[in-house]
Amino acid sequence: MADVVPPSTALASVTQMSAKCTSTSPSAIQMKNLRKTVSTDDILDVISRREKVNKMLTYAVMLNSLTAAYRQFVIMLIELQTVLSQ
Repeated sequence: MADVVPPSTALASVTQMSAKCTSTSPSAIQMKNLRKTVSTDDILDVISRREKVNKMLTYAVMLNSLTAAYRQFVIMLIELQTVLSQ
């Protein structure tokens, strides 16, 4: 068995290595501990906005359909007028 290291020496070297690796700046620790808390009011506000957007999209689709029906109606009236004028 070559290169046998006594346990006390191995423990001391591991402790020194971990001390070097885990040293972080205070700002890094503050950023790690910084968490955004979301209140119930914020969640309800987001849900309310989503419902409003869904309602607006529904109205936009209905308006688009109504506009298309109006165009078809005008085209039919123009065609009817040309047929009757002959």
